Amino acid sequence: MKLSQQIYELKCTSYLKKDIPFKQSFNIISKYISFSMSQNNEFKNLHKQTNFKYYSFASFYEIEPDKIYKQGNTYSFNIRSLDENFINVLSKHLRENINNEHFQVIQTNNQYIKQCFINELYTLTPTIISTENKMYWTIEQDGDIL
Repeated sequence: MKLSQQIYELKCTSYLKKDIPFKQSFNIISKYISFSMSQNNEFKNLHKQTNFKYYSFASFYEIEPDKIYKQGNTYSFNIRSLDENFINVLSKHLRENINNEHFQVIQTNNQYIKQCFINELYTLTPTIISTENKMYWTIEQDGDIL
């Protein structure tokens, strides 16, 4: 596996063959990806190893209001990796996996994710940080304690 510092993304469009509850979607997508990996000898061996796999994936979107993805609809999910070859090979094998009982990937689109640096971070929820100099934010301070 040749890794880079670049991030490659595979956008997958899928057709659902049956309803899938949100809580089960990650497990179902994970098994679909694992099966597709097993169709390639290099990635079959990678799948069997107990180490970091260098890819991540998201669940289907758009999320349905009742949190049940509907049979007969199309949804998208993304897979990201540091390995361009992995994305290219997986793109082919995901579309060939037509006998899955839950869904079928009908289209894939590979792209490179341009790296950007975070300069500022805003949040609406409370954020807790720890610093080496044992300072902490209070209402009197402006947050520039770092």
